[in-house]
Amino acid sequence: MTLLTVYDGIAPDNAGNEYIVLTGRTGNQLQGKTGFTSNVTMTVDIVTRGTFTGYKRSEAIAQDILTAIDSDTNI
Repeated sequence: MTLLTVYDGIAPDNAGNEYIVLTGRTGNQLQGKTGFTSNVTMTVDIVTRGTFTGYKRSEAIAQDILTAIDSDTNI
């Protein structure tokens, strides 16, 4: 598991070399017979500056995020 700082919308200039920015949220709520369902779309930008490892590091971070989304993990 990779621990990175997460920013909402924009990161400050001193954010460091690795962080996540969440942007572009859209969503809607659908009413069903027994409750509500929400569909949410969000852009997750993974920033890895100065590491010179190609896509390998950002792909590892993306996999950690997908694993957390697809589980009951609290992060």
